[in-house]
Amino acid sequence: MKIMAIKDIEGLLTPEGIIKPLLFTDKVGLQYLELPARLDVTPHSHPQDNILYCIEGVVEVSSDDKTTTISADSVIFVPANEVAGIKNISDEPAKLLCVSAPPVVKSAEEFKKLLKSFQKER
Repeated sequence: MKIMAIKDIEGLLTPEGIIKPLLFTDKVGLQYLELPARLDVTPHSHPQDNILYCIEGVVEVSSDDKTTTISADSVIFVPANEVAGIKNISDEPAKLLCVSAPPVVKSAEEFKKLLKSFQKER
């Protein structure tokens, strides 16, 4: 068993906000996302299924011609390779958990390296 506190995990600033890699196994990855107020993340896709659970705040998730608003204690499923965008529509940071299956990496350290490589490209 592994136990950790989100506040103790290093966050990395990305175009999608602050991401904290929490837990990774061969089958699932868990990340904490903090989207700054009014941040609008360009629609993009991921090669894995993603479940977004909103802890705090209000965000819009857009895919194809559909836009859905989620807030605290709401969850949304985004299938692998579906192009989706996310926008914090409030004046406060939005906090979410993202479950990815299967994860593109197998450890938090690998995930940090992946995020840092994206930071260098920009």
